[in-house]
Amino acid sequence: MQPRPIMSFLIFIVLWGSAFSPSFATAAAQTPSFVVPQWKSDDGQVAVRMRGRWQQDYFSIKSDFGDPMRDKDYSSENLRGLRIGLDGSVSSQFAFRAEVDFINEQTNWNDVFVTYRGKNHDLTLGQQFQASSLEGSMPNLVFLLPEASLMTNALSMRMRAFGLSARWRGNKWQAIMAASGGNINAGDIFGDDVIKKVQARVSYAPINQAGNVLHFGINARSRETQDGPRISYRARPAGTAHSPRTIDSGAIASGDANLGLETIWIKGQLSLSAEAQHVWSDQNHTVKPLSGGYLEASYWLTGERRNYSYEVGNFTTVTPKKSLLKGGVGGIAIVSRIEFLDLGQSSRPVSLAQPNPAGISQGRAEAVSVGLVWLPVEYVMFRLGGAQTRYDGQARGFDGKGKTRVVTARVQFSF
Repeated sequence: MQPRPIMSFLIFIVLWGSAFSPSFATAAAQTPSFVVPQWKSDDGQVAVRMRGRWQQDYFSIKSDFGDPMRDKDYSSENLRGLRIGLDGSVSSQFAFRAEVDFINEQTNWNDVFVTYRGKNHDLTLGQQFQASSLEGSMPNLVFLLPEASLMTNALSMRMRAFGLSARWRGNKWQAIMAASGGNINAGDIFGDDVIKKVQARVSYAPINQAGNVLHFGINARSRETQDGPRISYRARPAGTAHSPRTIDSGAIASGDANLGLETIWIKGQLSLSAEAQHVWSDQNHTVKPLSGGYLEASYWLTGERRNYSYEVGNFTTVTPKKSLLKGGVGGIAIVSRIEFLDLGQSSRPVSLAQPNPAGISQGRAEAVSVGLVWLPVEYVMFRLGGAQTRYDGQARGFDGKGKTRVVTARVQFSF
């Protein structure tokens, strides 16, 4: 059973309040605002800062496949995420992060790593996102729509793994490489525990000014399982984390490699971002091509703009220009996304294709999403998103055509 909204928020507050002993100091607030608990040594070399997130979703999902076993129509609320952790440094060169997630009646370590920070490079050891795609390495707090794209989810671009990554930074560019081979939560839902992988990502921003950004990037990854076909390609409908996976190939690949291209354009209050991935999937010693992509646009109605950092090659968080505490309405943005995912056709006859009681096994899906974002004050975000996903694929027992409509409202408190 999932905690109810008020109960989950109370749990978050209790964890937040108990994470520090009385010896840790909290800065005094001069205005009515939230103050992040933190402590620093006199010389500033040793520092600890608390971090956390609470997300609650209210959603409506309707699937129509023309099949009574697969068609669903329901509304509910559910805890999306409850997280508590620490960021810290022990010198000017060594930093660390440790986070714990509470979700689906599980307690899992999330990011757990140590970073060495050089002048123009970083080395990070531990559990992390590593060198994934644009969306795959994007912090959750930066997303404007409730969930990542079908492509990002189906290709497991946001799965954490334990390994070593190295990042280099130059004038308007960054490059990161990583290798991993497991997960500290073996067998859990947050990472790969049977897959070895190497990844790399390079990005360059020839235009890099506040409110005026042009970014290009390329990324690549190679994965290999330890014991046969263990890689699956699966995704829920666009816009939700609370539906069965309507696309689920089953474990069909013993390895794969992908190459991705990405771009970001920011001009004042308007921003565009796009990605495309091509995958070579090793299925029973036969290479099958897979692909996916999306185009997303957003506009801040209240004058804010999406922030960007070339040092990580990604968007960063937005702060409202005039929050409710300062007599304003906060930050308000509209966002839309079009996307596709193509998993190809199975070499097996449709009647023998792996059954997926929620939808299709392999084939093509397309989705359109629209959303509204409100930042009333710093640390608080409301997202409202609607999405429709259409399917045309292989399935056992029906022709594999259908659609899913999703409406999701998310309240989020994070720091």
